Amino acid sequence: MIGLRLLACLVALNLFGQGPSVPARGKALVVGNAAYKNLPAVPMAGADARTIAKTLTGLGLTVTLIQDAEISSLAGAVNAFVGTLVAGEPAVFYYSGYAVQDKGENYLLPLSYQVDSADPVEFSAYSLKRLERFVEAKKPGPGTLLIEAAPLPPVLSRHFGEPGLALMDVRTSDMLLVFASLPGQGVKDPGTRSVSYFTQAWLEELEKPWISLDTMSRNVKQRVVAMTGGVQAPTEMSTLVKPFAFRARPPQEMEWEQLTSSRDLVALRAFVQRYPGDPLAKLAEARLLELDWAQTRGLGTTAALLQFLQRYPGHPEASRALATAEAAEKSSRTDGVIDALNRYSKAFSEKNLEGVKAVRPSLSAQEMRTLEASFRMAKTVAMTLVPKKEPQINGTNATVPCEMKVEMRMDRSTPPPVTQQVVVGLIRGATGWVIDSIR
Repeated sequence: MIGLRLLACLVALNLFGQGPSVPARGKALVVGNAAYKNLPAVPMAGADARTIAKTLTGLGLTVTLIQDAEISSLAGAVNAFVGTLVAGEPAVFYYSGYAVQDKGENYLLPLSYQVDSADPVEFSAYSLKRLERFVEAKKPGPGTLLIEAAPLPPVLSRHFGEPGLALMDVRTSDMLLVFASLPGQGVKDPGTRSVSYFTQAWLEELEKPWISLDTMSRNVKQRVVAMTGGVQAPTEMSTLVKPFAFRARPPQEMEWEQLTSSRDLVALRAFVQRYPGDPLAKLAEARLLELDWAQTRGLGTTAALLQFLQRYPGHPEASRALATAEAAEKSSRTDGVIDALNRYSKAFSEKNLEGVKAVRPSLSAQEMRTLEASFRMAKTVAMTLVPKKEPQINGTNATVPCEMKVEMRMDRSTPPPVTQQVVVGLIRGATGWVIDSIR
């Protein structure tokens, strides 16, 4: 048998901007009436109250827990609680135990309540409207009042007739009233459950790192309907205007929303440094790798690939791309060196002094005059530079062991071509490789 589960959350501050380490300020009064003296006990009431108190404490509220309260102690606790409330500060009131409605008013039953008492219920129980009006007078701001009216034991059902609680009006803005069941209906018997359906739903929502109060209430209704198979359906009345959350949203979640589709590598790296080890930082690292690799792959140079592999050692695709790029650059450099040798041979064989000078700009004026005289005297000229080994290239310098064959025919008696083993030195300029020396 279970009784009323009452949670009154009267909250005022907009805590959206607080970080996860800054709990919601505020106060809470939690009351659990379980060991009734003249009515069947409500074992789950005590467990619900203790669990709610622990959860609210974890949220940063200052919590007072009262169990098995008589009318005087309940009234005194409520008066003391309301007296500590500050305008604009969250406040939570939770009551677990029996409650009834009489003549359209709702009452919380103290531990020694007697059905056959000569005193009317309004004098022997605590008025829920009275509590609401007390709190409203403090103008706490955004708040919610959650009420679970459980099936009454036969002795209470016969005396009060209608089960559940009556609808209540709200005389202030930014308030949320939620009944754990439809007006005039009780809640489903939880059997051997450790906590009631309604309380469990709220505990699960309160554990979420970020959720607004109005969304929380909607989710609770959905949870209760699902858990009870539709037998129990909470009802809410809301005048909420200001947003509120018991648990502030972690700042990294808000930052990540802005970075999810970002292509800013600097911002992504800064996010990872600010939140090392956070699951969202892992997502940022994956995003960073994706964008960094796309940018590096677009450049395609060995320098860019080497820098990328310094940041991400062993990256398989980058390693393969680097090997390909290095092979291509090496082949390109080798081809450029061989092309310079061929252009020099061709210009020399064609007696093209300008062409010779273009490929070998280090020739002095005297060497050019001597070469010009030789070209003028010779009837035919032929020269080839044949590489004997692969060019040795070091940055902008290269050396190539070559076989140089030179033939200059003056007439029919001219001796055969002269063959020499030489080493050709080259340098790479802005327009390509040129010969610097032949020795």
